[in-house]
Amino acid sequence: TDHVENVRIEDGNLVIEARREDHKGAEYTSAMIQTRESFHYGRFEARMKLPDGRGTWPAFWLVNDDKWPDYGEIDVMEHYARDTTTDGEPQSMGMVESNLHSAPPAEIPALTSWGRLTSTPVDVNGWHTYAVEWAEGEIRFFVDDEQTAVHTRPPAGEDQTWPFDDHAE
Repeated sequence: TDHVENVRIEDGNLVIEARREDHKGAEYTSAMIQTRESFHYGRFEARMKLPDGRGTWPAFWLVNDDKWPDYGEIDVMEHYARDTTTDGEPQSMGMVESNLHSAPPAEIPALTSWGRLTSTPVDVNGWHTYAVEWAEGEIRFFVDDEQTAVHTRPPAGEDQTWPFDDHAE
């Protein structure tokens, strides 16, 4: 929604808050922020404190609305707050994921998308800066300025599931 309870500025911070409330047949409300600007290469970052409530799924991505998944998706940060088990004890994931997604290679037609995944442990209750540096042929991910992953365009003649340089702004 665009309700002030779901999205607002507090003390200079953008707050996106999920709330348990009935709204148009749903039990919960939240908000999504979308830019309508076109970007091709650069550094994109956001300082965030994430929820860890079970079932929440905050995300920060770069995606092309017109040609997804053909032009790809860059997930700067996603946090799936779900229970896992470590030594029989349930616990919050405490992991953020940085992903690349696009259409699958031609030799794998059964898939609906292709991706490269990196999981990084973080204290989701603290403030962290999540960033991506997108350059021709290379995409680098960071948490608090520490590089967590580098993905590069495959060499010519190899699996060409790299749409990130293929389109104009």
